Amino acid sequence: MASSPSKELLEKIETLQNLMLACATGAGSDNKAYRELRDDLLQIPIVKEALPRFVRTCGDLSQFWHFIKSKKPELSTYASRREFIWAAFRPLLMGVDDDTEVEHQAFFAKGAEHDAYVHIRTILQTAKQDVFIIDPYMDSSIFQVLATLSPGQVRVKLLTSKAPADFALEAQKFVKQHSGFTVEPRRTKDFHDRFIILDEAVCYLLGASIKDAGNKGFTIVQLSELSIIKSVIDHANKSWSSANPVL
Repeated sequence: MASSPSKELLEKIETLQNLMLACATGAGSDNKAYRELRDDLLQIPIVKEALPRFVRTCGDLSQFWHFIKSKKPELSTYASRREFIWAAFRPLLMGVDDDTEVEHQAFFAKGAEHDAYVHIRTILQTAKQDVFIIDPYMDSSIFQVLATLSPGQVRVKLLTSKAPADFALEAQKFVKQHSGFTVEPRRTKDFHDRFIILDEAVCYLLGASIKDAGNKGFTIVQLSELSIIKSVIDHANKSWSSANPVL
């Protein structure tokens, strides 16, 4: 069974931390592995922002070694260097190692509308900053599930192709009533499949439109291959930039 994106991401961050610990304490220096891991993590916007500043500024372990050496006398011992690196990585590792349990693959039989709704709601509630929903066929039901999120918790982007005539009006009324929300719908015909993208890092593929979830048998699958996730997110962001605003 493939590992979840969160688990794979956690392992990459921990491995990068261990490489820097080894370099800072004279236990070895694997520049190739460091550069590859660093490049991968910098491709994920929310991770890039949360990485320690010295990771973003040190392109290789030689630069990191000079950075550590410049921190005398406070980082003159191996113990002080280990604690410094652990403390710098701790917030990011705690954010990735989330206790929220969401099934990475789920099948819903015909008639399981409630189970499907609860699953989608749970997925959305795991977002920390951004929710990006791509669904060619949206209706007012999208606002029912968005209403379960905490106001001000996230920025919501909706990308659709076909929507009811009063969709823009309902979006306006929703934002007016839920003043803590930022919701922006746009139209495009660039997508056939349905996706939920969270924090520009986690991506779910839906086999049915959210409004029809459970009417017929369908699946929800969390994508696990980081290169595919990046491709989906890049295409989504490109489509978003050229899509027509609804509001």
